[in-house]
Amino acid sequence: MQEVSTRVGVPLSCVVPVKNYSGELELDLSCDILLLSAIIQMLRFVDNYFDELSDRLSSIGSNDLKSA
Repeated sequence: MQEVSTRVGVPLSCVVPVKNYSGELELDLSCDILLLSAIIQMLRFVDNYFDELSDRLSSIGSNDLKSA
């Protein structure tokens, strides 16, 4: 995880290891919890990204209105 963090240039807390389920026929609760946690973290990052994007677009729009 540390090597990936260094090579990609993202914080270690943003590196989430998951198991590939392609060869699995049965579910494993310990892996399921890790996968669900990773998905929740990804969705939180996406939500934060869109919140920041919306804020930036709002400020650009309000700046356009002020200059008009």
